[in-house]
Amino acid sequence: MDYTLSGLVTLPRLEVTIAPQAYDPAALTLARCEEVVSTSQVRARGWYFPHINRDRLAAGPRSAYLANETEAAGWVNHLERWRLYTTGQFVFQAMLWDVPDAELQAKMLENARYEIKANANIAGFVNFVGLIYSIGEVFVFASRLAQAVPFQTQVDVLVGLRSVKHWALGSSDFGADITPYTTPHDSPEQKVSVPLDVLIASPLAIATKATVGIFEQFGWLNPSPNMIAQWQAEIFKKQR
Repeated sequence: MDYTLSGLVTLPRLEVTIAPQAYDPAALTLARCEEVVSTSQVRARGWYFPHINRDRLAAGPRSAYLANETEAAGWVNHLERWRLYTTGQFVFQAMLWDVPDAELQAKMLENARYEIKANANIAGFVNFVGLIYSIGEVFVFASRLAQAVPFQTQVDVLVGLRSVKHWALGSSDFGADITPYTTPHDSPEQKVSVPLDVLIASPLAIATKATVGIFEQFGWLNPSPNMIAQWQAEIFKKQR
């Protein structure tokens, strides 16, 4: 695998789009774009969503957007890029945290070994708890972004995985066992149109529904919304 930004479009990754249904092309200045991302950032884990690499901030053509890229190696291996358009639209791509971590992949394979059928075609594992956290971060950020821009209309949010055909949901924790449900889809995703007041008031409830929808595309047809909410509470009770 090509663990560089140029290879990101070929790697298992998270993709996000957040957009108001009515655009104001001058809703933000470029300087305001940076401020909006910084103040809307979700700081629930050690790596914030989205990450801001201040050495790689750049304006797009005709100053239509502010772009940022991160290509990290060392204590953390991570690829991420995003754009915030002056309309308030936000687009994001990041390599799944599970992809380059051979130790984590081995642990999830070990935890699933009794559940895997002999003829199973599993390309890799996505930590289901980490996915709950990531989708939660997306909707909390969307809620903050909608207030910071501010949006005036209903909001469209797309959250999806890419290049994950034959990847399975896994767990690195023996206390969080899961059947290795495997997706036949390259791009499982959920797109929701949310009234502005609902997004602001209940981002994690919307995230729960989106998580259920993505888990179902892995073949997990009855994930518990209460279970998802409990995992959310483990991390978002500490959010800043």
